[in-house]
Amino acid sequence: MKRFPDPSVETLQDGLSILKNYDLRKSIHRVDIPFLRIYGKNDRIVPLSIANKFNNLHGDSKCEIFKNSSHAPFISEPDAFLNSINRFTELS
Repeated sequence: MKRFPDPSVETLQDGLSILKNYDLRKSIHRVDIPFLRIYGKNDRIVPLSIANKFNNLHGDSKCEIFKNSSHAPFISEPDAFLNSINRFTELS
C-alpha cells in the first residue's frame, strides 16, 4: 500500500476550524440531486450519530457506513469504498 505523508498540524487545525465555524445543515435542502454520504464507524471527527440525524435533513441521499474505518474509509478500506461509489453511481 502506498504511504502518504501525514498532514501538517496547521492543515489539521484549519480543517477542524472549518468544521467548528461553519454549519451548512440549513443549506442542504438546496442540493437537488441524489448524493452518497459516507461514514466511518470509528470516526471521532464526524460521529456515527450524525448519520441518522442527516437522514431527516435530506431524504434523497444514501448512507454508507464503513465498519472498519474512522474518518477516511477511502484509505482504510479502499476496495469497499470504490465498490460503494460504483454501486451508488449505477443507481443514479
